[in-house]
Amino acid sequence: MFPSGALPQQMFLAVVATGICAAGAAGLASMPRASIMFALALVLPIVGPFLNEGTTMHYAMAVMAVMFVAFFIFFARTAHAGYRDAGHTRAANAGLSEDLEVMRNDLLDAIESISEGFAFFDEDDCLRYYNEEYLAIFGPLRDKITPGMSFTDIIHSSSAPLLCEGRTMDEEEWREWRLRHHRDGAGDFQQQHASGRWKLTTDWRTRQGGYVTVLVDITDLKQREAELAAARDEAETANRAKSEFLALMSHELRTPLNAVLGFSDILKDETYGPHDDSRYLEYAHHIHDSGSHLLQIINEILDLSTIEAGKYQIFDEDINLSMSFDDVRRMMGGLA
Repeated sequence: MFPSGALPQQMFLAVVATGICAAGAAGLASMPRASIMFALALVLPIVGPFLNEGTTMHYAMAVMAVMFVAFFIFFARTAHAGYRDAGHTRAANAGLSEDLEVMRNDLLDAIESISEGFAFFDEDDCLRYYNEEYLAIFGPLRDKITPGMSFTDIIHSSSAPLLCEGRTMDEEEWREWRLRHHRDGAGDFQQQHASGRWKLTTDWRTRQGGYVTVLVDITDLKQREAELAAARDEAETANRAKSEFLALMSHELRTPLNAVLGFSDILKDETYGPHDDSRYLEYAHHIHDSGSHLLQIINEILDLSTIEAGKYQIFDEDINLSMSFDDVRRMMGGLA
């Protein structure tokens, strides 16, 4: 019990005790029950005498001491929770940064390992990532290409290709066309460089406003295309020569064959009188039939040439099957 009239001393002791409680509550903030019990053990011996005095001032002092300790307990708990959350956040951020760095390194390794040229430009059109295949396109000028360099500077430091989309361009026209194609993300185009190599270049925009350029070496493909085109031209030339040869040979064969058919007609029709031997008439029929068959084969050969030229026309007509079978039996009977 504090002596009567010792209010300043009591206030001083209350402040000291409250400070000790606050320090203890802050130190035990991670253990709620321990911090509350610690505060009660220190505050009750002070609050009790205040309440026993029975004066309004003492009651006010008791209430203030309790509120002060409660405030510091709350403040200590809040500060501890904030510190703990900040620690967890720092740990999570550190882990995330490490994961992002690992992913970034893996991505750069993957970009470097691909056989195509790759370059990424940020939203300001400045070079950020690229691989050796991308630099190879610039030849002796590759050392001038550095990270952070704008695409405009890159194009101005390079020379125009021999061919772009099948045509030649001067330096100024090429730069204007290339910048427009790049910034529009206009897709694919082919170009042949001074080294003779062909590149298929693809430009497109990213969702974040950046730019991506990929270059694929298609020299082997262009060579195969040229070889196929040469082979196709050679085949077409050979086909035309064959058709011309068939037409010429058919004409040369038809001339004597017409004479054979004409004379055989005279013999089988006995135009100049009957034959002394009936076998002559039979042989004349055979000659005429064989000549007609040979003329049909020649016509069919000419029809093949007409079909290849796309000019053949088909007409429906009636045929006599018995005559066709008789022709086959007569021609193939001896072989059978």
